[in-house]
Amino acid sequence: MAAKLEIRDLADRLEYRVTQRHTRTHLFLRALFWMILLAIPIGMAGHSPLFAAGTAGIFIFAAFADVTRAQRGTDVTFTVTERDIISHGYTQNEYHPLNRWRTQAPDLAWREGHSSGENGPVFPQGVYSGNDCVLPLVTMEEGHRIVTAIYSRYPDTAEDSRYDHSSIPSQIITLGISKY
Repeated sequence: MAAKLEIRDLADRLEYRVTQRHTRTHLFLRALFWMILLAIPIGMAGHSPLFAAGTAGIFIFAAFADVTRAQRGTDVTFTVTERDIISHGYTQNEYHPLNRWRTQAPDLAWREGHSSGENGPVFPQGVYSGNDCVLPLVTMEEGHRIVTAIYSRYPDTAEDSRYDHSSIPSQIITLGISKY
């Protein structure tokens, strides 16, 4: 199921909202996975009932949390005002709410979904401010259109950004010795 994007161009702000609900099939498959995984500690009950009960309890808690989170789906609102960049909501992947000064935020850009390794976090495709996802699950065309609209309305976005990827040695760590 594709994510639904709502765009609101208001007098004092630009607002984008992405929503996506998971299908019943997806939720059923997730619950089935956890039931199969729960069979492992139940099968170990003959060897150590206390360990099996503890492991089963942990699996049940994790399964409930995972299925509940999946049931909520995605609902993220990204707001750009004269002063701030605000992103809040929830989704499955590596997304965290964000609130930054608009002129000091890193550049906005659309990025493809990626992972930081086999066991690392999964970052969704979407609009990013620096390394932080501010609007997940938008397509490349929508992402470029959103970034263009923001820079058209607020051309000074990221103007005072200190995130230029250049390293500046810390005066505390170097004790100012590098100057002499």
